[in-house]
Amino acid sequence: MKILITGNQARAMSNFWTVLIRRMVRLGHDLLCVVPADASPEETAWREKLSTLGVRLALYPLDRKGLNPFADIRALCSLRSIIAGEQPDVFFAYTIKPVIYGSLAAALAGAPPKARRFVMITGLGYTFEADSGLKRLLMRVTARLYRTAFARSGTVFFQNGDDRALFERLSIVPPGVAVRLTRGTGVDLEYFSARPRAEGPPLFLFVGRLLEAKGLRDFMTAAALVRRRRPEARFAILGPEEKGPGAVPLAEVLACQDKGL
Repeated sequence: MKILITGNQARAMSNFWTVLIRRMVRLGHDLLCVVPADASPEETAWREKLSTLGVRLALYPLDRKGLNPFADIRALCSLRSIIAGEQPDVFFAYTIKPVIYGSLAAALAGAPPKARRFVMITGLGYTFEADSGLKRLLMRVTARLYRTAFARSGTVFFQNGDDRALFERLSIVPPGVAVRLTRGTGVDLEYFSARPRAEGPPLFLFVGRLLEAKGLRDFMTAAALVRRRRPEARFAILGPEEKGPGAVPLAEVLACQDKGL
């Protein structure tokens, strides 16, 4: 069986879907991973890592955070061309733009059948924060695009019950589309094996991209409050710097570090 998976980063696909990809390959499926044609050294390295899993790679132009509709149309056309040429038996997409434009591209390409098009909502993202006029406008546009994409999908997976409830309240999922709730992406317990807890003062670890929506500013505020009462407590941040809407500037994080928090 030919399976096509598409996302918005080679890094994320390698980090989060390696276990699933390996299982598909082990079962003998022909797996095509469609990822953005990002020329950065980091993404190039992650694509090379993906290729070692025994999959084929295809690249398409995607500005994962941009708001330029012409760039998104270009991504849609590229995805349609890839899908039409490959004629996959199963289509799977996750994250906002791949879900929306991938589903539309699969419908335009006529492959695979609607029942074998699967999409996953891994989070709401910047557009659903709705704390400004621009974000509310973006949410309305995104909700309409999601509904259009879902109408061309067989099954929508959610990883978060609150996200599912919001989409149902906003009538984003059309009638007749199967909705499933999963227990997250999963963790490779052989790689992330349990170890004895380290001795010493309590350590609070934030793991995530430097985004406001991830709760980073809340974490830094909490660190300041706790340190006043428990000065021995330690707080650490593990995650990559982000650019664009919703990003917490690295300078702000470093300022927090300079204060000894």
